[in-house]
Amino acid sequence: VDEFQDCSAIEHDILRSLQSLGIRIVAVADPDQAIYEFRQAEPSSYLDYRAGLPIEQVVYLDANWRSSPAICALAASLRSIS
Repeated sequence: VDEFQDCSAIEHDILRSLQSLGIRIVAVADPDQAIYEFRQAEPSSYLDYRAGLPIEQVVYLDANWRSSPAICALAASLRSIS
């Protein structure tokens, strides 16, 4: 599930239902890019979902190959959730 941070509570319920059937879910999210709050997608839902995962199932994609270190540092200083 790409852009997982923009999933609503209903979509989280659907994903949990799929998981309960044994379907593996891979979710990719950046809560600092959440833009769909107008349709009940909240970054806190993603954080709650992530908090419920075993630590060995969480992978942080923290390498950036597109921007210079200076741009990455500036962007990181503006982030509300890390």
